[in-house]
Amino acid sequence: MEALFQQGRAYMDGVGVTQDISKGLGLIEQAAEQGYGDAQYFLGLYNFKHLQDIPTAVGWFQKAAQQGHESARIVLEEAGLS
Repeated sequence: MEALFQQGRAYMDGVGVTQDISKGLGLIEQAAEQGYGDAQYFLGLYNFKHLQDIPTAVGWFQKAAQQGHESARIVLEEAGLS
């Protein structure tokens, strides 16, 4: 899961590979769907900041918080969603 997430980040940032946002997001989503909290948190941030898709962002933050991701828990708490 972490390897998928790191590979996805590399594609998102164009580090060591040609930048490909779509491919990067796909790899990160695979890691998130397998329960990797960092990937779930990343998708929460991405959906919130870049897509302005609040319901999807909250869903990913909730999944990450369930995995014990502290930053996701804090985001939900500060938004009054915990």
